[in-house]
Amino acid sequence: PQLIAQMLVDANDRRLNPNSVGAEVYRSADGGGHWQKMNRDYIDDMYYAYGFYFGQIRVAPDDENRIFILGISAQVSADGGRSFRKIAAGQLPYADALVHHDHHALWIDGSDPRRLILGNDGGINLSGDGGQSWSKIGNLSIAQCYTVTADNESPANIFIGTQDNGVLACRSATPGAGGQAAWHMLLGG
Repeated sequence: PQLIAQMLVDANDRRLNPNSVGAEVYRSADGGGHWQKMNRDYIDDMYYAYGFYFGQIRVAPDDENRIFILGISAQVSADGGRSFRKIAAGQLPYADALVHHDHHALWIDGSDPRRLILGNDGGINLSGDGGQSWSKIGNLSIAQCYTVTADNESPANIFIGTQDNGVLACRSATPGAGGQAAWHMLLGG
């Protein structure tokens, strides 16, 4: 049992602390025929053992040199990808007014590119100033669920595992009537 426990600790350490060095951004001016690396240094805090599978790039509709990149952090470049700065900093603790990590989606308003909607593991955040400040949309009864199951009781208990935000339970007769208040936290993380 001690050997198995040590193997699991070692595997988790390798998963959480891999030998990744950072992200790079490339740009093409001829439809993908040729590519130029834009950033001189690696972009830190974008990817570790994960983040690459939901990483995305968005270009502002009014300025081709304003580039947003999504990953564990959300960052913006004002110089075509040569340098980046975080736009969703101050992520801890995960309070309602702050921005969660692991950014999956970004919408930029075509009529006012300062208006942004950012989707991440903690929900949805809005910015009206190009990402300088954020507000959290906290009244949506939504979650990013990775697993759902129910037991054999009548009415059944429903259990969901959410990304980064715990394991929740609810009686099957109450979700529609009770909304978010009917769910209760079983485990964190």
